Amino acid sequence: MKTSLFQIEQEYLNLTEAIMEAEGVLTPEIEQALIINEKQLTTKAVNYGFVVKQIEYNNAAIKAEMDRLNKLKKVNDNVIERLKKAISEAMSLYEVEEIKSEIMKINFRKSTAVVQEFDDVDIDALPDNLKTVKTTVNPNLKEIGDVLKSGGTVDGFKIENRKSIQFK
Repeated sequence: MKTSLFQIEQEYLNLTEAIMEAEGVLTPEIEQALIINEKQLTTKAVNYGFVVKQIEYNNAAIKAEMDRLNKLKKVNDNVIERLKKAISEAMSLYEVEEIKSEIMKINFRKSTAVVQEFDDVDIDALPDNLKTVKTTVNPNLKEIGDVLKSGGTVDGFKIENRKSIQFK
């Protein structure tokens, strides 16, 4: 019968309760059960570790493939842009607005856009209704951490010690 991590934990808690009921006296049976429980936990933890490592390996392979595909997409996007630019320049040179064939139609689509004409435009001089103000304020956690580590205080912040499990 396979023992789950939950079952191992429950068995440990039951053993702890039995020790408390025996007023701290470790009987040979309880001591043996504790040893078995610890071995089960070790075995289960190692098995979990193997699963974690396998999934991490799979994720690394997935990330590498995603990076490869993203690079390929970027190359393809660049090729598309170069080809579009080349045909656009050629059509403009020959003053051709549209090319039609039995399988494809290529033409210029007209659109309008507001473009900033000069780099030195004084945006502050524009009326409020003609500009958008975006402000983002975030706490500087590194600086706050430095203040807290040096013994200072910052309202609403504290140092929190954390543990994370790792598999090697």
